[in-house]
Amino acid sequence: MKDTYAHILFPLALDSEFTYRIPPELAPAAAPGKQVTAPVGNRIQTGIITYIFDTPHTLDAPHSHDAAPTLDAKRTLSVAPISDMAPVLEKELELLSRSDIKNILSIEEKLPVVPEKTLRFWHWIASYYLCPTGLVAKMASSSWKFKRRAPALEETSEEALANASEETPAQAPEEASANASASTSLPLPSAELPLYLQLGKRTEIYKKEILAAIHTGKQCLVLCPDMVSCEALYNALLPGLEDRLFCFHSKRTAKELGRARRELYAGYPCAVVGMHQALLLPFTHPELIIVEREEHPGHKKTDALPLLHGRDTALMLGHMFASRVILGSASPSLETLYNLYLGKYKMYPDIPTPELSFQQVTVINTSLSYPAVSAAKPIDFRTREKIDQCKAEGREVLLIQGDPSLWEEFSEEENITGCRPFQTHHHLKPNIGLICFLGMDIFLSAKNFRAAEQAFHLMADILCWVAAQPTADPDSTSATDPTSIPKAAPEAAPVTELISVPESSPVTICVQTANVEHPFFEYLQTGKMESTFSSLLQERQMFRYPPYTRLIHITVWHHNKTVAEEKIKQLHSQLLKAGTGIRIEGPFVPTVWRSLHFTYRLQYTLPKTSKAQDIKNTIAAVIKDTSLAPARYRVDVDPG
Repeated sequence: MKDTYAHILFPLALDSEFTYRIPPELAPAAAPGKQVTAPVGNRIQTGIITYIFDTPHTLDAPHSHDAAPTLDAKRTLSVAPISDMAPVLEKELELLSRSDIKNILSIEEKLPVVPEKTLRFWHWIASYYLCPTGLVAKMASSSWKFKRRAPALEETSEEALANASEETPAQAPEEASANASASTSLPLPSAELPLYLQLGKRTEIYKKEILAAIHTGKQCLVLCPDMVSCEALYNALLPGLEDRLFCFHSKRTAKELGRARRELYAGYPCAVVGMHQALLLPFTHPELIIVEREEHPGHKKTDALPLLHGRDTALMLGHMFASRVILGSASPSLETLYNLYLGKYKMYPDIPTPELSFQQVTVINTSLSYPAVSAAKPIDFRTREKIDQCKAEGREVLLIQGDPSLWEEFSEEENITGCRPFQTHHHLKPNIGLICFLGMDIFLSAKNFRAAEQAFHLMADILCWVAAQPTADPDSTSATDPTSIPKAAPEAAPVTELISVPESSPVTICVQTANVEHPFFEYLQTGKMESTFSSLLQERQMFRYPPYTRLIHITVWHHNKTVAEEKIKQLHSQLLKAGTGIRIEGPFVPTVWRSLHFTYRLQYTLPKTSKAQDIKNTIAAVIKDTSLAPARYRVDVDPG
């Protein structure tokens, strides 16, 4: 019987797939997408078949009907037309057949079959975010390790495979190539334009959309930036969806997570609320993908490779599965606003843009404070008066601390909660009477081009929450401060959700600053979100920052400063020699890096008109060919 071979994708930090021989007794059951066990080094690993073929060749040679691999004098692979290879083809194949190609040990029939469309999605993540496909498979491996129903004895292997997954057709050689750029060029189904929903209370619209999708027998994904948002949204959506809604994150029980995986793979209509990991669940036909708080920086994965962005990855998942995508937030990210201007996104129909009320916002100019009283203290004496007044009413105070160093200067006080800016929505409770922004000058002065945008989103989110709180006198306003800045007072937004708590005075928002000329505080004065965000977009365009360009950060670090400097200069030199024609900034020391190492960074700025994927492939090839050890490195595409 003629030998057959397979490319196997292992969930390991490997740059390519490996070729294995399929034993004759396993050949009838082997198919792309099936999980197998095979030796890797001195260990037995579970991998996924991506492509089956008859001629043993390595992954570095393109798989094509018109070319076949040959070996040159240096024992490196090259490709020539088959018509020109007749004299040497038999000899070269004989040499290859004598090479040490290991056998697949077993085919795991009880494990799920990975659909071809899902493999293409994994390859896109690896290609776009410049990380090994094996690390994407590693991130997804836990979602594909459950046991499915074993096929009946009378079923043939082809029937069993069809019953296991309708999405696993036999692959053509060019479709099965592990070259990521090839996988991203495959034709994709057409899908509707993504919708943007700008609203403070979005839960009821989400539920309506999810129920409509489930009633048609489809599946839904709701993507959240953090675990607290997952739990809050899950509890809000639960009534009416009970047994068809799952919350998927690491703190949930293994039984619940396993049930979610099995029901998704079986094709049952249901919805999943989760974070980054939920993007790699075994969906069969996702009809709807919702990205909650699409502007939140928590959607950008920063802890381990792949450093994907949840919103952008969800958009590609929706494109590949022809799913409807809804992006929801109180204010749009600049990327979303830019795409709305270009007509690539659409506004959610029949939902008016909310009007935010700035009546309860007080800006305290600390530059006018008495030096002997409060200049050296993190809390201005006027802010302290508001805090004491709120506590006297029996209500709670929320301190948003934009300066990380302030954490050490505060002692615990009753009815006072401190939080970081991006965790504010974790602590918004009905009994809060005062929200104070402290250290915002430090937050806004950080060398992060997204800092001002993030501050605008944070304020818009809080104002939408405040608008939904019941008050004793909706027309009342907070006392004015003689040194505070006057603000515009647009008509208050209507209360969209009532909470069963006693009516009280309105929630007051207090912002301390010594730099009242910053655009953020001008935004608080005018209350005009659209014009403020348009100004930010113009500034981004002027300085060539996203969304008008793409950024790639290459960071190198080592505990020895000389080694780190030498390696980053060596890499910089090799990237310049590659001749991509793209501006490279650096090397420079990153402003925010939590590692106790000497760290240096290079920054690529890619214009929108450039062929981004070709440049990324060049960068990946240069990094692979440059000896950076013993230093370590990380490539971050679209950094947050």
